[in-house]
Amino acid sequence: MRDLKKDEFDKVVAKLQKYIKDVDELLNRPDDKYNFYYHRDRVFYCRSTLAKHAASIKKKHLLSFGTCIGRFSKTGNFKLHITALDFLSPYAMFRVWLKASAEQQFLYGQNVLRSGVAKMSDNTPQYAGVVAMNMSDMPLVMYTTKIRI
Repeated sequence: MRDLKKDEFDKVVAKLQKYIKDVDELLNRPDDKYNFYYHRDRVFYCRSTLAKHAASIKKKHLLSFGTCIGRFSKTGNFKLHITALDFLSPYAMFRVWLKASAEQQFLYGQNVLRSGVAKMSDNTPQYAGVVAMNMSDMPLVMYTTKIRI
């Protein structure tokens, strides 16, 4: 377990900025100081105090700590995991709310038609990172738009 290196941190921030405006809101929260940590090709998001306690555990015995935000592939690219959705959804720049019928189809892997969209953020650009939510504001998934909405 270690802090992210400069280039790793830049890749994580670049991926997160696709969905949220300011990553500093995640790191400097009012309740405590949070940070990103690297362990076994995965990036974890947790309180700094929790990371200090986890550092006392041997590396081979430590399975997880905090929340897994994503992982680095063998080529060095960073990929977000679905577990990051709960932390990204309150800060998302662009959101789409789906109707109940479209929500079910979307969760089974089909595309969303315009008739299935209940409401959406204004001026969503093409290839923007969007958080899809159901009508009760529960985040469903993060995705990239294909067309300008």
